[in-house]
Amino acid sequence: LKRWQCDGERDCADGSDEDVEKCLVKTCPTNEVLCKSADRCIPKSWLCDREQDCPDGSDEQNCESKVCSSEEFTCRSGTGNCIPLGWMCDQNRDCADGSDEMSC
Repeated sequence: LKRWQCDGERDCADGSDEDVEKCLVKTCPTNEVLCKSADRCIPKSWLCDREQDCPDGSDEQNCESKVCSSEEFTCRSGTGNCIPLGWMCDQNRDCADGSDEMSC
């Protein structure tokens, strides 16, 4: 997966996903933005999508916070994802932090 490249973790046995030449990015193509840690570019469409793509989480900073509807549960993790109320306590972790399965 592209998101595993230049994330500071060696996922490939040969370390090719953390290749210094490819990971030392200073500028990005026009359809991408540079993470604040200046270690990788991500597509602009990944900004504020409630999924951390930059290792430093900068792609999810300074985003308007979403307010979940009365038909939804707000995950407790920093992402604030909304899930349908029916997904709570169904023995499936739908929130990254598992908060939808707590206090059941």
